[in-house]
Amino acid sequence: MDVTMSLSADAIAVTLTDAGVPIPADILQAVADKQRSFPEPGSLESWPESGIGLILIYSMMDEVRYRSADGRNELILIKNTTGDRT
Repeated sequence: MDVTMSLSADAIAVTLTDAGVPIPADILQAVADKQRSFPEPGSLESWPESGIGLILIYSMMDEVRYRSADGRNELILIKNTTGDRT
C-alpha cells in the first residue's frame, strides 16, 4: 500500500493506493448515498458484516473519491481545514 498526503491552504488530502481486491460498487454506492448508518453500539444485529470502515470514512471526511483500474485501487480522502465542513 502506498500512502501520500498533500496539504493546501484549505484542505488536507490523503491518497491510499493498493493492488488489493476492489471495493464492491454496490457497497460504495450504499455508503455514499447514506443508505448505511452507524450501527447501534449495544445491538450486534445492527452491525454490518462489512463496510464499517467506509461508514466511518464517509462520516468524517468532506469528500471521498474511489476508483479501481488496471489492478490498482485509489482512495482519496479530503478534509477541509477552513470554511464550511460537512
